[in-house]
Amino acid sequence: MFKITPSSHDAEFSISASNSRLFAEEAIELERVSKPYLGPDKKLIVDLTGVRFVDLSGIKVLLNLMSEEVELTNCSAHILKVIKALNCSR
Repeated sequence: MFKITPSSHDAEFSISASNSRLFAEEAIELERVSKPYLGPDKKLIVDLTGVRFVDLSGIKVLLNLMSEEVELTNCSAHILKVIKALNCSR
């Protein structure tokens, strides 16, 4: 469901979503696989290429990851708009 790829830098990792949706089940899995790569001396990039549908569970996980300084890449404009709207209401 998610592919984890180390980069050329020891503390940098990328997680690629291989599904077109990020609903509750996938959100829980993304949160689980991300945890070991979070921390002050680590950099995590989550590649959302191909993800077109995200429910509230998925948005919450993405917001939590962003609060941990995780970089989201290749996120659709619609999903970014929803993330920004919900982030402003926090």
